Amino acid sequence: MRDSIWVYGFFVGVPVAILYVLCRREMRVSSQMKRPFDSMRRPAGYSLEQEIERRTERCTYYIFGLSVCGALAGFHYLTGGSFFASLLIGIPVPAICLLSLSRSFRPIRDYRIGRLGEQVVGAELDGLLNDDVMIFHDIPCSRGRKKWNVDHVVLAPWGLIVVETKTARYPKKLAAEERIIVLENDQIKFPCGKTDRNALEQVRRNANDFRTDAARWTGGKRIPVVPVLTYPGWKVKMREKSETRLLAPRQIAQLLDLHPPLQRCEWRILRDRLTDLSVIHLNETEDDDEFDLLQDAKHHARPEGRGKKPARQEPEDFSPAPTGI
Repeated sequence: MRDSIWVYGFFVGVPVAILYVLCRREMRVSSQMKRPFDSMRRPAGYSLEQEIERRTERCTYYIFGLSVCGALAGFHYLTGGSFFASLLIGIPVPAICLLSLSRSFRPIRDYRIGRLGEQVVGAELDGLLNDDVMIFHDIPCSRGRKKWNVDHVVLAPWGLIVVETKTARYPKKLAAEERIIVLENDQIKFPCGKTDRNALEQVRRNANDFRTDAARWTGGKRIPVVPVLTYPGWKVKMREKSETRLLAPRQIAQLLDLHPPLQRCEWRILRDRLTDLSVIHLNETEDDDEFDLLQDAKHHARPEGRGKKPARQEPEDFSPAPTGI
């Protein structure tokens, strides 16, 4: 028994102690330094980036738990412990870690391609920036306990363009001329035969929310707000007139002269309000990250569906076969 304790202490305790000392040293050095800025504008895909980082951290914890429990079970058995006790150490906790690892890791692939799609659209929109046009990304919104993010908002000379980005995969065998998404009968139609109304409803809700907010900000003025749905990498067609525009990212520039310009004071009010909404206070973000670390044990003990939900829905995968990219 005494030999087993020494084995545990050497092979498990020493690495953990070294890791703890290194982490404490790094935290001490970091606490003595200060960054030269405390805030920034939200970049495109910021919420998805944060969700990817959170899930990656959770996966690291689960992998560490799997490794430690496996090592403990093996050492216990090899040093003369009972086989049954080794199973108790090596099966229940690793099984929970493996299940949680799968649930946390599986959506990361979708979040990554969704983030990339938002960055592609964001880069296209940033090219429109001038004295009369401003671009805002990943603006947080809330209604009661419900929270979400609007991918992009373009402050045009005449009002607001609310842009929702959807990143949809397609099968590798689909020819380039067939990669066309159509807006028809108030629904989005894909070449594989699938249809979608949720995306249209989502961007319309976002536009209505901003229409209400813009009126409140400007003292009751009716500010034009145009909802736009875009699918980067796809060709798009509109076969009916609709308030909601289905456009490729490059086509959004066509809307900049859609209406007569606003009064300059109204435009500045919208600019200031949107700027306030899009600012990230980095000190508050760090505090939230520390709180998340303290709550990790509670989060890991809950089923994935009851944990903290991501700000955005997962990107759609309209591939009819697993060969989709």
